[in-house]
Amino acid sequence: MLTWDLFPSANLYARRISRTGTIGQALLVSSYGRLHAVHIDDDGDGVVVWQGKGTNNIVSNVRARRVTSLGTFGTAQVVASNGRYPTTAVSPTGRALLAWERQFQVDLRIQASV
Repeated sequence: MLTWDLFPSANLYARRISRTGTIGQALLVSSYGRLHAVHIDDDGDGVVVWQGKGTNNIVSNVRARRVTSLGTFGTAQVVASNGRYPTTAVSPTGRALLAWERQFQVDLRIQASV
């Protein structure tokens, strides 16, 4: 799976790449996505995470979408309403770990979700 965003629109796209190297069609993952990451398990299922716009367009949030081995995407979910710099890891069986940075009043903290 390959992901990229277009400047200046920030549309986030993905293309499935099969084990044989066949490249699939470009799919719109989100109308705004920066600092994205994707990880795929041994069966070809995975998760895409990205930094999205918050409700006020100032605070960033962390969003994620599951993807199947056929390249079908699940519904986008807001994982953290106040977060940035997301990353992910996926186990061989498909369990996903998401991590991101969250800024509080005076410090930064790393947060995670399974």
